[in-house]
Amino acid sequence: MGYRTFLWIAVFVLTANCGFRPLYGERSMSASTVDAMALVDVARLPHRYGQILRNHLLDRITPMGRPVSPRYRLKLSIKTQKEALAIEQDETVERFNFSLVASYKLVDLATAATVFQAQSQSIAAYNVVRSDYATLVAEQDAAARVAREVSDDIKVQLAIFFDRQLSPRS
Repeated sequence: MGYRTFLWIAVFVLTANCGFRPLYGERSMSASTVDAMALVDVARLPHRYGQILRNHLLDRITPMGRPVSPRYRLKLSIKTQKEALAIEQDETVERFNFSLVASYKLVDLATAATVFQAQSQSIAAYNVVRSDYATLVAEQDAAARVAREVSDDIKVQLAIFFDRQLSPRS
């Protein structure tokens, strides 16, 4: 038996006994984190950046489509900011930071109670170039990147919340 085989067996044995379990795996035949997340309705957001964030969230949280009978509603408020990062001596801006901060709460529709709330944020930089169109495209790309990162973070936070709700108490 080779060194690598022994190492893989050791890793498997250690993780099997430490309580490790996959976040998105099945707990029982009836309940899983993925099933719970499929019951989340993502509330509409105003403005272009809100729509981009919402679309990313829909793709990540409910990839099979909107729930027919949602149990939860994810309500978000976002703030975006464009900040000059590199300013030349002639006061022209060469680089910007685009940031997006999303405050969100998960509301149980049966009780109207907030069951989870948190905040997520991301920052991306982009360069200002001679072409106004290229600068606009760079800004839009930075906005899409931060929306994608924020939506990924929100998905993970919600998955952890649902995992804890579904796990048996020790």
